[in-house]
Amino acid sequence: MAYEAFAATSPQHEAAPSALFKAGLAHAALAQTNAAAKLYQRVVQEYPDSPITPNAHYALAEWHRAQGDETAALDAYRAVVAPALKRRNPLLPGALYWLGELNRRQMRKAEALDAYAQILVHCPDSELAPPAAFWMGELQFKLLRYEQAVLAFRSLVRDYPAHELADDALVKIVTLCERLGDYRQAKVANEVLLKSYPSSEFRKDALIRAKNLP
Repeated sequence: MAYEAFAATSPQHEAAPSALFKAGLAHAALAQTNAAAKLYQRVVQEYPDSPITPNAHYALAEWHRAQGDETAALDAYRAVVAPALKRRNPLLPGALYWLGELNRRQMRKAEALDAYAQILVHCPDSELAPPAAFWMGELQFKLLRYEQAVLAFRSLVRDYPAHELADDALVKIVTLCERLGDYRQAKVANEVLLKSYPSSEFRKDALIRAKNLP
């Protein structure tokens, strides 16, 4: 390919790492994923300080994840985050989200929480922010940190009320407030669910709960 030929003949040129990366993308477009991964790896190894290197790390992370190698994928996603934060790389939300997801799957709850929290801090406008808030709530729930879980679910409902997970988050808030003995707040959340999400799949249970809450 022309990009590979250019990188081979002009390895010191400032455009060489981008040429290698584009060559990798071209291979990936042809479903030649192993060849693509080798080129991404060359970018990472030969041009560690290039602005395109975080993109190569991200592409490698996606490849490792597709291969089922979650450990290698985690390492590659981690390599994206620091430089992406400095340059506001648009790959940052995806890298953080998958750090959260993979750590959550591997039961590394603290690492997962940190990754999700960083999305809300650095990428609040990303489409991945609402699910990040939801999974923060779920993890805090499993850790029996009920107050923190309520805060996470409330942030989803407050900041992303139109998101598909908002009604689910309200159900979680009701359950958590009941466990905390805060029935007033449980009623408030249940009322918001009934009034703001009339088509919710949780409406039937919410109507029953409205009659039974003390």
